[in-house]
Amino acid sequence: MEEHTARTDLEHEPVGRADFHRRLLGIRVQVTVTLAAKRLPIGDILGLVTGSILAFNKSCREPLEVSAGGQRLAEGSCVREGERIALRITNIVPRA
Repeated sequence: MEEHTARTDLEHEPVGRADFHRRLLGIRVQVTVTLAAKRLPIGDILGLVTGSILAFNKSCREPLEVSAGGQRLAEGSCVREGERIALRITNIVPRA
């Protein structure tokens, strides 16, 4: 009976720091743009129907928030790019 040992890619070949950074920078993460947010009782959520309107305490002129991995990264404004929605970055949020 043959014995098999699990090996990772890192065990097969040494990876240089530059290659590691290049691979790290290629990792894809979910980016979220938030129009607005609010908390509602579950009863209100269950009462939503087609045509319902949710009002928020946010002006239409306020920037949208851009986040990734739960971290706020930037702010921007909604723009149209052809037939698609897009976001123009207007401010990069400084690191805390």
